[in-house]
This record gives sequence, structure tokens and C-alpha cells, in this order.
Amino acid sequence: MNPPGYFSVSGVPTRQVLMRAEAHVPSSCFAQTERTFQEVKTHDPVIATNPDELFNYFLFHMNHRPSMMVHVSGTHQETRTVMRQVSDGKGGHRTEHHTETHTVTDFSINLDVSNYIAPTWDRIVATPKKNMKEPQLGEWRAVMEEFTRSKNLLKEIHMEKEILWDYSNIQNSIIAALRMSGYMHSIHVSFPKGNYIVSALSSSTLSKAADNTCVQVMCVLTCLCVLFLPIFLLTRKNVNHQLFAYYQCVGTGREFYERNVGVIVGAAMTRSCGATYRAF
Repeated sequence: MNPPGYFSVSGVPTRQVLMRAEAHVPSSCFAQTERTFQEVKTHDPVIATNPDELFNYFLFHMNHRPSMMVHVSGTHQETRTVMRQVSDGKGGHRTEHHTETHTVTDFSINLDVSNYIAPTWDRIVATPKKNMKEPQLGEWRAVMEEFTRSKNLLKEIHMEKEILWDYSNIQNSIIAALRMSGYMHSIHVSFPKGNYIVSALSSSTLSKAADNTCVQVMCVLTCLCVLFLPIFLLTRKNVNHQLFAYYQCVGTGREFYERNVGVIVGAAMTRSCGATYRAF
């Protein structure tokens, strides 16, 4: 049940953008959480029903910056001819030739650039859907209360941590350097992140079961997912792509490239696979 005066005394900001200097970040959070490499989440009933506690939950966990890698790999395609014995339908067998195309990894390297990310967020932004029910509440309040007022047993809400960096120039510079080194096959540059989603889910037994890994595996093994997955997707209340926390980088893309291009080119030339380094 909501406390008296709950809507009038809410500390959730009403405007769309909140700067870090304007926010009071709590030093602790009572909610029990579960963690994966990518996400921290809770099924706490108070978080799921009170917008102020939900907002404080987000503030507390946003204070832990995300992690990020620069993953660079080079691959090429190889076509092989294989022979298979197949039945001729008359009790005998015949040999057939088939061609198979395989992707071969020539090199791969991971550079941990988490130390390039500022230790805390710069600003948080709420972008509610255009058909927000009560626009007078303001963007942040509207998104928070769209979730906390919902009676949906499968409701969930997500805050996404975005890292502001010059991804395009970094990618293009790495590819150009590898081409100059003589590598002419396919080059892939990606920026996988960790600890970049903060989620709150319904405290219902149904929500906890749907979120349970063992239950998910059993559904797949028994093919029940074919029946329940469409129902789950249609009935859940998923508030996503509406809340964002932005983190600046303390090192530029050019600085990263100049300090680490030698390591990347060296991995390509020596055909090193799977190595992980902390970026200079």
C-alpha cells in the first residue's frame, strides 16, 4: 500500500534530464539483488511498488560504472569438400560429395578499457513513450509510476548504462592499421559491455519462476517454451529503452588507439587468439 501523500511528496524528478551534481546518491540499498555479468536485478516488492524506492535503487546501482572491452578479431572463410554415405533407398548406399564453408578465426584480442570510463555517471535521461498516460507528472515520474502502479504479474523495468566514446573512429582506425600491416581478410571490431543493465521485476511468484534459469531450461527441454513464450511476451509489462544513464570517458578514442594499436597489430601478425589485456 502506498503511504499517505505519496504522490505529492515524491522525490522522483519531473524533468527529463538530471545531471549528476543535482542528484543525491544513496550510500546503501536494502533490496536483495541477483547479479550476472551484464545485469543486476531485484524482485523486491517495495522496489516494485514505490517510485521513490525504485528511483533510489537505480541511483545506487548506477553509481557503479559499467565495464567494457574492445574486441578485435580477423576471420576468413574456408570451403571444404566432404564425402557422406547416404542410403539409395534400395538397401544399398552411395557416396555423395558436399561442400561446406567454415569460418576460421585467424586472431582475436580483447582489450579491457574499463579504466577509460569515468567512475560515475554524467547524466540520466528518461524518454517515456509518446502515449504516456499522465504527462503532467514529467518524464521521470511518468516512467517510474507506469511501472510501480502496474498490477501486471510479469512487469519489469530496465535502466541502461550508455558509454559516450568515439566508437566509429576507433573502429575505422583499427581496421586501417590492420590493413596497412598486410591483413586482408575480414576484420571485426566490437565493444561488449558488462554491468550495464539495472532491472527491477515484479515480486510475484510467476515473475520469479519466469526469471528462474532452471525453469527456463526445463521449458526448453520439454518444448513448453513453444506454448508459453508467446503468452509471456504478450502479457508481460516491459518498460525498456526509456531510462538511460550516460558515462563519459576520461580518455579519448585517439589516445586509446595510439597507446594500443601496436598490441592489436602484434596479435594479428602472430595469429594470437583469445588473449585479454588491460588497455594502456
